[in-house]
Amino acid sequence: KREAYSVITDKKIEKVTEIYKKYKIANPLFHAIKALEKDEIEESENKEAYADVQSLMAQDKEDYEAVIADLRYQFLTPLCAEISTKPHKSEKEKWTKSDRIDQVLTHKIFGMLIMIVALFFVFHFTFSGDLLFLNAFGVNFGEGYEGFLSIMVGGEEYRPFAGLIYTDGGINSIGEFFHVLAGDNETGILGLISLGIKALLLKWNAPEWVVGFFYDGLLNGVTAVLGFVPQIMILYTFFSIMEDSGYMARIAFMLDRIFRKFGVSGRAFIPMIMGFGCAIPAMINTRTLATEKERIKTIRVIPFFTCGAKAEFIAIIAAAIAAAVGVDAGLFTFSMYMLGILVAIVSVIVMNKTTQREKVPPFIMELPTYRTPQLKALTRHVYNKGKHFVIKAFTIILASTIVIWLLANFGWDWQMVDENGTGSILQSLGSFIQPLFTPLGFGVQAGEHGWTLTVASIQGILAKENVTATAETLASIIDVDGFTGIVEAIGLSNAAVVAFSVFNLLTIPCFAAIATAKGELSNRKVYRWTIAYWFLLSYGLGALTYVSFAYVWTLAITIPVIALLIALLIIYDRHKKKQELLLENE
Repeated sequence: KREAYSVITDKKIEKVTEIYKKYKIANPLFHAIKALEKDEIEESENKEAYADVQSLMAQDKEDYEAVIADLRYQFLTPLCAEISTKPHKSEKEKWTKSDRIDQVLTHKIFGMLIMIVALFFVFHFTFSGDLLFLNAFGVNFGEGYEGFLSIMVGGEEYRPFAGLIYTDGGINSIGEFFHVLAGDNETGILGLISLGIKALLLKWNAPEWVVGFFYDGLLNGVTAVLGFVPQIMILYTFFSIMEDSGYMARIAFMLDRIFRKFGVSGRAFIPMIMGFGCAIPAMINTRTLATEKERIKTIRVIPFFTCGAKAEFIAIIAAAIAAAVGVDAGLFTFSMYMLGILVAIVSVIVMNKTTQREKVPPFIMELPTYRTPQLKALTRHVYNKGKHFVIKAFTIILASTIVIWLLANFGWDWQMVDENGTGSILQSLGSFIQPLFTPLGFGVQAGEHGWTLTVASIQGILAKENVTATAETLASIIDVDGFTGIVEAIGLSNAAVVAFSVFNLLTIPCFAAIATAKGELSNRKVYRWTIAYWFLLSYGLGALTYVSFAYVWTLAITIPVIALLIALLIIYDRHKKKQELLLENE
């Protein structure tokens, strides 16, 4: 008779095996291993023995499901090697180039550090206005690069390519260079086109409202969005390189170790990382997840990952912050990306310990070998993503920009209002809602022009690109220069600007994403709670951000409150675990 043995050498297996022997269950070693793996069939067939095993291992934090799978592979690999027809090689020769790279890039400690540094430099090369950190070290760039072209339109001088190579804040990154080159309605290539159209309209003696509609409304809003396309394309390029090279799969592998502790498997990382591109395909991709609860948790946190549309308004906010306090724009952008990831992780932890409790499903994936990304495939990926982005700019954004301009220039009697939008339909609606955002710093304290940020935030629910487009359109209405001009005109504090960024980063995503979530979440109640969760969380964290930055002394209250909430969550989790064990024993 063949005697059974286990690949597990830990003495704990002996204690678990003894439990099954006590209940006189045949093949106790087999059942002991299944109990450590938390096998559902084992739980249903041998409830008492299974419950005793879970009680014994309650304080053990080891993930035996992953450990056993790894040990099985270690056990089988040399057996398979014995029947291999390949010529004999030494241990060092057996290592492929991918294996050697993985020794560093997937290291338990250095792997995570390398990932964080890699992501930082991706955002730094894409968004930073101080590429070499020279301004941070005190190098004076004067007034910056003044450009090689000066034109006069309507009696005003424009320098479309000012700041192309460097500004008073430092040397531009490659992303910022192309952003300035593309420009908006006054700068760059788009600026030349827009100013040319304005010059023609003035030459043809077009009415003032026609010039305002086309230049300050239509072109201002659309070019503000299109000007960020080069940066978004560069960001997509970096992510596509990471994906095509095989490194993105390694990130999923590394994060599985962490994600499992939080309540989801590494499989959930794939749709989450897709959220950096667009939330719509990311939510659809959750169909690959093993359980309904894992799908709910993942769908709820996907909007917290900064998509290309959100990257735009974060970039203009970063520019405003950089101008006000000298913080590197790339660093601020990176911080916002990291905040979204942190909020997603914390959200998953809380849901896994409260409303979406479940055992984490296993995650097994084959890591592809490292390979050099193919230019043709890389170009196709970036083109398809960029095309989707541009199409949205010429549909939703074009339509909403026209509507915003009309509402901002006409009153309820459909007569044109004065140049600063006083008495317009949009001002009255925005002013009515404006007090709602007082806890976030851009409510009543923002004064008479605070309604512009309120309208921009609400427009963002239609499409996140609208935050940028609306801000630029309304800036021209109140006769200031872009979002930075709005902030200066209002006298908005840095705390309120950051809170504005946090709210719009985390709040209800675009209508298309909302519709996708409705289609993917079969339960209507779960869907409604998901919408409420997005708004309440973003509003609460936005308020917390503003209060913490504006009134630092409040941290003496908020930190103990947060600590108390964590303690209550731990107590609740332990209570639920006891209840679950009791139910298993019945």
